[in-house]
Amino acid sequence: MSAFKTYKRPDLDISSYFGTFPINTNSVMGKTLNNSPEYQLLLSAYNEMTKAYFQMKKAFGEMKKAYFATDQEREKHFQSAEKYYKLAYVNDVSGLRNKNSYEEVTDKDNYCHIFIDLDNLKWTNDTLGSLVGDELIQIVGTELLKLAGEIPALCFHIHGDEFLVLMKNRKDAKKIADKVQTNLMKTTKQIAGLAQFNGVLITYGIGETYDAADKDCKDQKEQRLRDGKRVRRGEKPINVEMLKKTD
Repeated sequence: MSAFKTYKRPDLDISSYFGTFPINTNSVMGKTLNNSPEYQLLLSAYNEMTKAYFQMKKAFGEMKKAYFATDQEREKHFQSAEKYYKLAYVNDVSGLRNKNSYEEVTDKDNYCHIFIDLDNLKWTNDTLGSLVGDELIQIVGTELLKLAGEIPALCFHIHGDEFLVLMKNRKDAKKIADKVQTNLMKTTKQIAGLAQFNGVLITYGIGETYDAADKDCKDQKEQRLRDGKRVRRGEKPINVEMLKKTD
């Protein structure tokens, strides 16, 4: 039975749950930060929160309708509420649970964290377009969804090029991360006659917490850069062959 069918509060005001929202980002972060990477990261996170807020607002609205509906109409409203709830907690590009879902994991300390960075997404978006970038995100998402179906793991799309895997078996974390990396390296994809991707490149880090895994991933990116296995942010990737010039 749907979790929504336990709903007992038709008078609930969603703003009392989320607080005052949306907010003016300029009034919080200042216009002078608009072009900085830090501001863009915060703005992207804010946009994700905004989307989640409005989807949850719609879900609450459908639950209120279900509370007052006839038996014939109630199921329809429950299904709509489920749909909006999913949109709030699942990334619509990768198909993975999003950061909102990760934040609601209450026993994070019991999991090993694998932080995954999709290499060169910025170059892909800037050079070939965001739709091509979305295709790469979907490839990573599909691989992680397959992983979650094979072993006990929770997989999330945190933001943009950042993904996260939680698993309780710490000793197998590197083996699992290597497997994901190897499988993605075998992926060959030609994009609209513009470019040939000879593998989808990722960098990963492992840690007991989100921050520790993030730091290890950053360290690994620097090491891979020194080893010639990746390029700096915004540079043409080593695994991409351009088939024709882009405007």
